[in-house]
Amino acid sequence: MWRQGLSRVRRLTDQEGQKLRQIVRRGSSSSVRYRRAMTLLASAGGNRVPVLAQLVQADEDTVRDVIHRFNEFGLIGIRPTAGSGWGHSGHPERHPATCHRTHGVRYFHGGYSIGDDILRGINRREKGIRWGGRPLTTAA
Repeated sequence: MWRQGLSRVRRLTDQEGQKLRQIVRRGSSSSVRYRRAMTLLASAGGNRVPVLAQLVQADEDTVRDVIHRFNEFGLIGIRPTAGSGWGHSGHPERHPATCHRTHGVRYFHGGYSIGDDILRGINRREKGIRWGGRPLTTAA
């Protein structure tokens, strides 16, 4: 449980105040950020924790946590973090890779000449570099 002295937001800098007002005025793609910004602005205005909890319809401990995170980390503390309500964190679904291409694939082997401003290269049916003494041709 937080002590009574920690249930107030610290003095806001000008940039922090502007950013919080911008989030509240314009709304946010994240309702979590919006509610946290509203909580912090109301706390900076002198409201107590029970009033803030009623304003954002949250538990008093949640409001204290938001204020504590902001006091400790600044604006980064209002970002939503993974927790309850977030998607299942498991391994991604894996699909087999195409390792053997049997037809229809051509490989471009080439290079760019900065001095001449020309791309030179050759199209081949198979991978690998087998120059065979042939110079690269200019790509059209």
